[in-house]
Amino acid sequence: MIERLLYTGQTSTVSASFLDNGIPITPLDPILYPNYAVFDTEGDVVSFGVGTLNVVSNIYEATITIPTSAKTSTPTHKWAIEWELLDINSKAYKLREFFDVAYPNFKELELKEQKKVTLANVPLILHLPIPSQATSISFGVYDLNNNQVLSIIPLQEGVYNDYYLYKATVPANSLTHATYSALWKFKLEGGEEVYYTTIDVIELSAMKIVSDLRLFIDKSLKEIDLSMGYRDSDLNSFIEMGRGLLNSIVQYTTWPLSFYATTPGFQMPLVYAAAWHGLQSQFMCAGDNVFDYAGAAVSLSVDHTGYLSEQIGRLWDYINGGAGGGGGAGFAGLKKAYLRAYPQNNFHLGVSTPAVNRRVGTSNTGTSALSRAPWLSR
Repeated sequence: MIERLLYTGQTSTVSASFLDNGIPITPLDPILYPNYAVFDTEGDVVSFGVGTLNVVSNIYEATITIPTSAKTSTPTHKWAIEWELLDINSKAYKLREFFDVAYPNFKELELKEQKKVTLANVPLILHLPIPSQATSISFGVYDLNNNQVLSIIPLQEGVYNDYYLYKATVPANSLTHATYSALWKFKLEGGEEVYYTTIDVIELSAMKIVSDLRLFIDKSLKEIDLSMGYRDSDLNSFIEMGRGLLNSIVQYTTWPLSFYATTPGFQMPLVYAAAWHGLQSQFMCAGDNVFDYAGAAVSLSVDHTGYLSEQIGRLWDYINGGAGGGGGAGFAGLKKAYLRAYPQNNFHLGVSTPAVNRRVGTSNTGTSALSRAPWLSR
């Protein structure tokens, strides 16, 4: 048996079974059989050797390494491994398996991502390229209280562009909906190195809001590797910032993301608040990329900050709309109306007053929300 997909530079254990009624077939010469050969897409032998019997499983095993300069597979041209065993009666047994060779499943732009976003019920695969082979490497996941919740031994996946690629797989359902810190620790000749990343484990409902936000803020679906493109982790961060902004307006609340996702009328304000944060980031990026060019026959000016500034202003007008007297259109007015309609579910204003020279009594439990929070009437 062999993995159906191997990467350039990857080392893998292959195996073959030669049994007769469950009993291993005795080779004519254990030094020569069973032997194997690995063929590339052109049918050329890349490596060969002799398998070793695993006495526990009765399976022959060998270790192969795909060259870093190997030719990759195509839909019509595969790699193959062929085993041959000659038994004590000179009867030949042959096995042949096909597999694919590809470049490692890694893109340089992954390292530009400051956060990783995933769902709790799916595995998360993380990669780390380093310039030389590590003498030791580990991967740990920590909660926000610095408690380690997961420890993984990364696997070397291959070599790509002179970098050694290591992979850590976070199993499905091993993390709950929260934010985690992840640390790669590895040793090179120069000493121990540490690489940090953040993992956001989100609920499925959050992905819908990510899609809604992308539809609003990135209609042209810009290339992610461009400085002005958006990753899902970027959009998720903007959504959390937007939720914090909306919770701080008019009256401080602690409404979770699920409240905005399921309460009629509150989904759009969350998208707008997230877009406000996202375009603020885009504005800074656009400012870094402003340039003017003047040639003999051509002049060019690139400056996106103007239209970004206008849209940021329109979004803020909506978010803060209705904050003045009488409420009105906008999220601030919507939140006031909701707090008036459902005061018992949103806040409690606890005020203690001195009882000196006063008759002791009970407070008026029927006091309205407006008397306890007069700013709601402004």
